[in-house]
Amino acid sequence: MTWLLIDWDTALVAPPERDLWNLDPGDGNVLDAYASATGVSPRPALLDLYRLRWDIADIAVDVSRFRRPHAGSIDDDKSWELLTSLIRRVSS
Repeated sequence: MTWLLIDWDTALVAPPERDLWNLDPGDGNVLDAYASATGVSPRPALLDLYRLRWDIADIAVDVSRFRRPHAGSIDDDKSWELLTSLIRRVSS
């Protein structure tokens, strides 16, 4: 049995890199399999762009959270750790 991921909302609209950046575990297997199956090689620059776009969106969500009153809960602590790690990754 073969599983297929089809995003009907953007099928054939968005470049494949929009979804592939998040599916590949970092070893290139998913990207190579995609290229073999479709004949289209994912473009590294677009993979990086969509990865960065996701990180920036996550930063915006967390910054918005901390601009509102918050109690310093465990969830706040975890969100703060995520926010600082995202900022470090984006700025490197």
